[in-house]
Amino acid sequence: ALGENIYEQGGDTYEILRLLSRSRLESDLGDSLMLSFVSIGLRVRLNLLHGDVQAAKDILRPFMEQVKEQGKTHLLPNIRALFCRIALYEGDKANIIHLHTQAPTESKEFNTLERYRYLTKVRCYISCGDYLQAQALLEKLRYYAEQYYRPYIRMEVGLLSAIIKERLNGNWLDELLPVMRQASDLGYIRLISEEGAAINSLLQMARKECSNDPQIEQDWLRRLLTETAGMAVRYPV
Repeated sequence: ALGENIYEQGGDTYEILRLLSRSRLESDLGDSLMLSFVSIGLRVRLNLLHGDVQAAKDILRPFMEQVKEQGKTHLLPNIRALFCRIALYEGDKANIIHLHTQAPTESKEFNTLERYRYLTKVRCYISCGDYLQAQALLEKLRYYAEQYYRPYIRMEVGLLSAIIKERLNGNWLDELLPVMRQASDLGYIRLISEEGAAINSLLQMARKECSNDPQIEQDWLRRLLTETAGMAVRYPV
């Protein structure tokens, strides 16, 4: 949990790795693959942040095999969703579409336990230009986040909704600014910067409003803009 918080706030990479490596060992010794997956997932995000897509895959593949060997099949759908997010960074359309077809169908039954896969599916919809389907799913996730007080998911929903509304010429700024204020208050950077090119242009367009907003800390904003611009260069698609 400490490693994840430091990661979200854009903290020292080596301190994050130290905490994640230690937690992974303790999770393995305690035979807790769920906690191991949390640690692996953060290491994947860390490698993607630094532009090393291959390392991200090399970390995730053997863990997937370990999960299969131990018969913990309930973890496989979320592992596949994480592979799908890697494919989104690469712009690997064939893999995105293939993994997208394995996602849960939200129109049949909305299962709150599937929120990670739903949020991955939203990104697949956006990548394929299915903006209205993406927004419809986001509104279900927004309702869940508000009813059960899930501020992180609420911010993620607002961020993705801003991306969609900007592409559809909607009022995206009203979605983005509340996310910026709350993320600034928490010191969270990676929640936003991980969206790379998809959010970078919006941040540039909203720069004046963010700079003049008393609820947005300006040093945080400068760090966010710098890191997001770097992610946009690494992952232009």
